[in-house]
Amino acid sequence: SILFLDEPTTGLDSHTALEVVHILKDLCLSGMTVICSIHQPRSSIFQTFDTIFLLSQGETAYFGPVDGIVKHMEEVGLPGCKLPAKTNVADWILDLLENDDSSEQIVRAWNDQIKLEDADRGGEQLAAAGAPLTAKSRPNCCHQFAVLIERIHKQEAGQLFAFVGG
Repeated sequence: SILFLDEPTTGLDSHTALEVVHILKDLCLSGMTVICSIHQPRSSIFQTFDTIFLLSQGETAYFGPVDGIVKHMEEVGLPGCKLPAKTNVADWILDLLENDDSSEQIVRAWNDQIKLEDADRGGEQLAAAGAPLTAKSRPNCCHQFAVLIERIHKQEAGQLFAFVGG
C-alpha cells in the first residue's frame, strides 16, 4: 500500500517533526511505501529518506537515492557547486535551485543523464529512427506522475520518498 502525505512536518517543532518522520520510516520498514512533500527539512530528517524526487519550477532536477544527490549536484559543474563542510544538504540544494540559471543547468544535467541512461537501455533506436521527444510528444504531467507512482509501488515497496520542491 501507498501513503501520500502533503507536508506532514509543517508547523511542528524540530523534535516532533523528526519523530513523525521516524514513524513514517517505521511504516516503510513494515512494507508500506510513503510518499510525502517536505519543505526545508533539517538534515536529520533529510537523511532519513531513502529516495528524493527534487523539483525545480515543475521540472525534475533529481530523482534517486538520498546518498547520490550530493555527487550528482557536484557533477553538474556549477561554480560553488561543492557541498561546504557542516552544511545541511537540503539547504544547500535549495540554495542552488534559487538561482534561475543554475536551476536550469541542474534540470538540463538531469535530463542529459536520463537521455544517456535511456540510450544505454535501447533509446538509441528511437533517436536513430529520428523520433526525438518534443514537448508535444511527451505524456502530460498527470500521466508521468501515474507512471512514476506505479514504478515506485512495483520496485520500491517499503521506501520513504520525499518530494522536495525548489
